[in-house]
Amino acid sequence: MALAAAALCLGALLGGAAPPAAAADRAALQEAAALYHQGRFDSARVRLAGLLDAPGWRRRDSLMLLQYLGMSEARLGADSAATARFADLLASDSLFRFARNEDAAVLRTFQAARDRRSAAAVAASDTPVPGPSASPPAEASAAAERPSGMPEAAPYRDPLSALAAEPPPAAKMTLGLGAVPLGGGWLARRRTTHGFTLGLLQAGGILLSVYASERQDGMEEDEFKRERSEVVSTQGWQWVQRISLSTALGAYLFSLFASGKE
Repeated sequence: MALAAAALCLGALLGGAAPPAAAADRAALQEAAALYHQGRFDSARVRLAGLLDAPGWRRRDSLMLLQYLGMSEARLGADSAATARFADLLASDSLFRFARNEDAAVLRTFQAARDRRSAAAVAASDTPVPGPSASPPAEASAAAERPSGMPEAAPYRDPLSALAAEPPPAAKMTLGLGAVPLGGGWLARRRTTHGFTLGLLQAGGILLSVYASERQDGMEEDEFKRERSEVVSTQGWQWVQRISLSTALGAYLFSLFASGKE
């Protein structure tokens, strides 16, 4: 007798034999599944519903029980009951899926259970979580403490966030940078508008002045031996040279003056 008891305990520890009640429940579950596949949905439902209160179910068998019970109720037209069974099934195994060629009623109620589960998850994520204390909001408490007739104070603004939102100020010019010809100092400070404008005025004035000087040198210096048209042309190029030099000099002086004012 003692040897038999020891052998039974050893077999239970090694998993070689299941308890009689668990084996009977497992056999009843397989019989109910066979009834379902035979098309006897009502008998399968009754048999499976009777197994719900049986204790000691393994997880795999519990999932099988909920699956076949929900399928039986779906095939019998009990959509609400089938959806509830499938919701319990998804609560235990959220990755469970039916094959695409499963019965349409089963797929419809299973999808309804999935939709209900998704809606519950969204509602739970949208629910505000209360703080550790039920203190009123800061705005309400401040309004309650403010005496009547006193104007409402301006909202607090973090100076660090204000500095982060505003672009950094441009680097200032210096007199030495303003003295760089052709607007080079302004371009170094990324003042592209001033730099290109002053550079074009200075370079254009100098180049035009040099060109006007060359045109004058190509003509005869004795005004009495030249025709009147050549004299007029020479005077015109002289004026061009003066204006171009004045423009270049004015742009340079403006660069100095504007950089010194910053």
